[in-house]
Amino acid sequence: LADLAIYQGDLERALTILERGIASEHASGTNHKAALQEVMRGEVLVDLDRRDEAREAVSAALQQAGLDPAVLVPAASILAELGEFDRAEVVAAELANSASRSQRAYEKAIRAQLAHAQGRTSSASQCHATMPKN
Repeated sequence: LADLAIYQGDLERALTILERGIASEHASGTNHKAALQEVMRGEVLVDLDRRDEAREAVSAALQQAGLDPAVLVPAASILAELGEFDRAEVVAAELANSASRSQRAYEKAIRAQLAHAQGRTSSASQCHATMPKN
């Protein structure tokens, strides 16, 4: 439902739906689903220009995420949009230490996005070039 509200441009309604969903997921012990919703909440808060709350949402998501790229990648993207490049680098570093090739590919994608956000286009291209291949 939150997706539909976002699509319809009703960000306040989406936020209410997400907050209820997060509380419900925590109550049922499904913290991973709560983390996914926290990331989406962070994106909505950025769109509403509520940057401090967006930071809090991302922090909450990261505390519950483990190494799930479905949470980490959009969280890093939000952090980059907020200018929190150091925190986004920490997220990338978590993925870099993984034994999984796909996790390391996500790490490279985050680093490329960070380089691009900081105007370092040659570094962004280099990150893309060194991504693990299938």
